[in-house]
Amino acid sequence: MLACNVDFSEEPELQYFDLQKSWIFNVDGRSIGVIGYVTTTSADMGFVGKIKFLDEIPAVTAESRRLAEGGIKTIIALGHSGFEMDKRIAREVPLVDLVIGGHTNTLLCNGIRPDIEQCAGSYPTIVTQPGGKKVPVVQAYAYTKYLGRLNVTIDDDGRIVEYSGYPQLLDAHIPQDPAAIALLDRFRKEIDAAASKIVGYSTSVLGGEIKKCRYEECTLANLVTDAFDSSYGSNAYAMIGAKSLYHDIIPKKNGSITLLDLLNAFPFAGNVYSVQLTGLHIWKTLEIGVRSNGETTGSEFVHTSGIRYKFNMTKPTGQRVVELKVLVDGQTWQNIDYSAIYQIVTTQLMIDGADRHKVFAVKGRNITQLPFNDTEILLRYFKKHSPVTVNLDGRVERVG
Repeated sequence: MLACNVDFSEEPELQYFDLQKSWIFNVDGRSIGVIGYVTTTSADMGFVGKIKFLDEIPAVTAESRRLAEGGIKTIIALGHSGFEMDKRIAREVPLVDLVIGGHTNTLLCNGIRPDIEQCAGSYPTIVTQPGGKKVPVVQAYAYTKYLGRLNVTIDDDGRIVEYSGYPQLLDAHIPQDPAAIALLDRFRKEIDAAASKIVGYSTSVLGGEIKKCRYEECTLANLVTDAFDSSYGSNAYAMIGAKSLYHDIIPKKNGSITLLDLLNAFPFAGNVYSVQLTGLHIWKTLEIGVRSNGETTGSEFVHTSGIRYKFNMTKPTGQRVVELKVLVDGQTWQNIDYSAIYQIVTTQLMIDGADRHKVFAVKGRNITQLPFNDTEILLRYFKKHSPVTVNLDGRVERVG
């Protein structure tokens, strides 16, 4: 594992983990240095203890200098910080010759796009440094749908003098890897069983796509939070982060939903907790969910049951939730009482502080793990309520 900007030194259990800042590969008699880096927002994605995630630019700069001092002439930065950071590294780190990135699932291509995804630039995208050096930058979307193919020619001084490439769409025309197929076959029986096991029925598509659920109300989130809420009994509310949701659930023609459908859309199968929060801390959690000005992936966005809120993205961060109500006695919506204590059902991710949601762990009272995980809650909900009919009901509303 390579990462030059991760510091394990204050986390005792990980101090001896085999993490390298870089690695030197011998390619056709040439020594090529590869430096790893990862987004600093990794610290927001879960409980990371005392692990430090350092700024990418100075960390990659320092490691590239160390490699160059050791005689390495060609340096590749390989990371997971997003396309904008990839381009910054290409522009601001003089000794880097090539950047291979990820995290933002950016598709780069030339001419006609290979499939339905939009192209965000050419493959490779060329960044020119202040001194005139040209640095290729590549990404190849996500989910192993494409394989990035990049050809470079390196001169005797280690400089990249020619480059060409394209993202190869891994469709039916590309032979499958026999070793991967053999590994998959070991689990084929379980996968096929999950694909055929009907767990419930729905009268419509349950919308759970990342691009929607990380910015607005969506029907899969409403289903999940309602299921969480009902799992606890009366006088409870539910809050989950959008990170938990990945795909739509599209029922079959007869309305059926399989276990595989459910696991693909809501994949973590994590523990579920009850926790007591004041109204003030519910509000603070919702503010964290709408804090982004485009610098995050939106996975911090909060979905609710028994709680309605309106937010205005034109207002300053920390002041965007402009209306907040809770359902009282299952009948009446009332303004939240900031000093009152509310029983919240939530996910392991929220308890662990994913996406900077530290409120639950720091301010929550009586945090209790419930005797069933999130998948089990949904299975029970489908069994009791099928066929489910889920609508957008205005529980989360953007007003600006």
